[in-house]
Amino acid sequence: MAVDGDLVPDKTYHAQQHQVEFDTTRGALMRCLRVQRDFRTDHAGNLRHPYGYIAYCRVPPDRILRVDFNLVELGTANLLRVVTAFWVKK
Repeated sequence: MAVDGDLVPDKTYHAQQHQVEFDTTRGALMRCLRVQRDFRTDHAGNLRHPYGYIAYCRVPPDRILRVDFNLVELGTANLLRVVTAFWVKK
């Protein structure tokens, strides 16, 4: 989906505070190592991000970027709305 361009920053996108520009995030998502559902919950046990996923992506030369995004269905297509990204290995 990242290759097809179905990828946009969410209105709450705040990765700039982690010095990660959206173009870096877009490129990194094309090289995902792993994607998993975001099962984090609030204090009451409710999913904090019911449409959320977490991706770990390799960024050359040897960095790992974590990208949190929501997968939104739009009729017959899907859209990735990126919420944040930050470096987990520099």
